[in-house]
Amino acid sequence: VVEAIKNSRLLLHVEYSDTYAVKDLKYGFSTKLSDCITSGVPLFCYAPKELTFTAFLAENKCAFLAFAKEELVDKLKTALYNQLSRNSVVEHAGITAKQYFDAEKNKRKFQTILLSAGNTGDLK
Repeated sequence: VVEAIKNSRLLLHVEYSDTYAVKDLKYGFSTKLSDCITSGVPLFCYAPKELTFTAFLAENKCAFLAFAKEELVDKLKTALYNQLSRNSVVEHAGITAKQYFDAEKNKRKFQTILLSAGNTGDLK
């Protein structure tokens, strides 16, 4: 999978937009998104804007986003052919990856949380 991602021109993530899916997925964050963000390949996401992860992607400018069918073709063309936009998304994805998806940094945070919980007796 990693090799396929690295050899891609654009990565695509799509989520359902019906009421049940929006309610069920509201706070979800697929681990594949972090793989995509850290890949160095631009990510295109077509999903409801009510989802937490779409807000994260928008806030960090680390993906191309489309929320409605009417904007899909134009946004896909930009994602595929506008090199300045592609470079910007990849640059922001790199910043986001370092901030949120660094394995060593996250390992240290998790160890600190575990040690803190152990010291307060929360793990007994």
